[in-house]
Amino acid sequence: IGVALPVYVYQKGDDFNAEGVPTGTSLKGASVGDVRIEGKWQGPSFGANDMFTLALVPGITLPTGDEKKFTGDKSVTGRLRALLEMNLDRVRAAATVGALFREKSTNFAAEVGQQLLYGAATDVRLDKGFSVIGEIFGRSGLESFGKGYTDANPLEADAGLRIGLPKMLSL
Repeated sequence: IGVALPVYVYQKGDDFNAEGVPTGTSLKGASVGDVRIEGKWQGPSFGANDMFTLALVPGITLPTGDEKKFTGDKSVTGRLRALLEMNLDRVRAAATVGALFREKSTNFAAEVGQQLLYGAATDVRLDKGFSVIGEIFGRSGLESFGKGYTDANPLEADAGLRIGLPKMLSL
């Protein structure tokens, strides 16, 4: 079981009404997002030396964020993702695909409802205790798939380094 609570330490910007017109009020200050609770079920492993593993990750979010600060949804959401992991000697990689089930909402011209979730990640160990990590993940609005709204179709890419520390810790 996993629990996550996003924390927004700082936020600053202008507020807009439903038509996209500035209201003259500013958005600022700290906030929290929606609590996310996920379970994980490890499925079968297969391939030479069981290098592939399947898993399912169901989850929900609870509307604990502030919708007016754009840090939360207006209702409970549900999600289900399938994962495939590959584990070789120095390389680990994973891919995921799933769906987010939510009540439809409108943000300016974009309608955001049910969404396709996807992602891929890799961890390449270069030396003992030192890895390079890359990840790409996003969502696509199932009802607005071809419309290109970034609100409904966000995509993020991350890269980083992992440095092993004593006592099974990493930086």
